[in-house]
Amino acid sequence: MVEMDQRIGEQEQTEYRSAYSLASSTNTSDEKPVHQVFRILFHMAHYAGLNIPVKDKSGTYILRWYGMIPIFICSGISLYSLVICIYSAIAEQWPYWYIIMTLPTFFTFCFCLRSYGQVFVTASQMVVYMENTKQLTIKRTWYTQYLILVTIAYPVTLSLCTLALVPEIKTLPNLLPILLASFVPTVFDIFTCVFVVAIQKAFRRLADDITKKESWTTEEIQETYNVWLRLSHLLKAHNRIPDCSQNT
Repeated sequence: MVEMDQRIGEQEQTEYRSAYSLASSTNTSDEKPVHQVFRILFHMAHYAGLNIPVKDKSGTYILRWYGMIPIFICSGISLYSLVICIYSAIAEQWPYWYIIMTLPTFFTFCFCLRSYGQVFVTASQMVVYMENTKQLTIKRTWYTQYLILVTIAYPVTLSLCTLALVPEIKTLPNLLPILLASFVPTVFDIFTCVFVVAIQKAFRRLADDITKKESWTTEEIQETYNVWLRLSHLLKAHNRIPDCSQNT
């Protein structure tokens, strides 16, 4: 397999690079980079196939073939589970109540496959996005720890409840697919939420800086405008990445 280590084009890099030099004047000492605060979550997203960019030796996000392994494995499990689910319902003539009970899992596998398709198509955009969110900062609070706890506890609880409905003889074969079906949507939602919160806080810090200033120099006006423009570009990129129908 050819290594996917192509760098992002100069135009996009110039558009977003140093977007968060703005944060240096407003960050408090107890704020850490969002990638550091949610390191566990980012690792979970990677192994779930939802965050495929990897860092090189210099700490720059790039695409490599081994970073794509989780997405292919998880896509294969989702597709296999979807086919088995349909085949079993037909061949074993599941009762109506059991079909209704398993429909959420069925549609979850469909969601997983669609999500992996989006992640694969927007991989190069995601590299740019991840590289330029490294300087976003956030405080490590009880809420950030709560999000990480929910990311682990909710899928496990949901999986146990689902497995309780599965006949004992089929519990082990269904363990991995059900864990995946519970884990992927949860991680995807919270992984996205983290960036929304971080970008929102960056805008609020900028607004607070503007409110506190009583007099402005031409250089300060230009710098503030540049900060706002860079954040706006990042917010636009955040909203654009999930839409595979748009070309960037």
